[in-house]
Amino acid sequence: GESRTVVEENFVSEACSVVNDCGGIYADTLIDSPVRRNIILDTIGSRATASSTQQTRSRIAFGIYYGQDHMEGLTVEYNTVARGSVGIWVDHTPSSGNNVNRFNTLFDNEDAQLGFNDYSNARGATPPDHCIPVRDDMILDNLFFSLTSTQLSMTMYEVYCVAPINWGTFERNRYYSVTSPTLIRREHFNAASGRIFTYTLPQ
Repeated sequence: GESRTVVEENFVSEACSVVNDCGGIYADTLIDSPVRRNIILDTIGSRATASSTQQTRSRIAFGIYYGQDHMEGLTVEYNTVARGSVGIWVDHTPSSGNNVNRFNTLFDNEDAQLGFNDYSNARGATPPDHCIPVRDDMILDNLFFSLTSTQLSMTMYEVYCVAPINWGTFERNRYYSVTSPTLIRREHFNAASGRIFTYTLPQ
């Protein structure tokens, strides 16, 4: 990835038909870059090529994925993502910052419409610095639409911090679920036995 790479106005359908844990648009390093006005549909994710580890036996097929190495000043906007496993997945490293997700429409994605994790905090840091308790993500004016009882609006996997992570600012987003009042799931791995929190819209 490079500074000011522009990813815009692409139509991506049925990506990841051969491999698992991939995305229609997938980036490890982008700096001051827009990802905008893309349409990503039906990302597949092939379980046949999945790792034998427990973590990746399931289908992992992101519409848009970014993180893992260095993401800074990224603006993800006006994208439409439907029918993957997760619409947009945001990974984090110690150098991640000033990233914005806004005006996206995420619809009918199997597990969640939007996801966060801090798995990649281990890159470029030494314990206990893997824990970064406050982030500055901006999640603004998005539409999250879930069609089944198992589809979440948002999921958060928190690996390294003892306390829950403050991921940033969430404003003016719209959350819809046809069948389930549970919209958000926070899975906190660093508790003694692991903790899972779920939230309904009023919460």
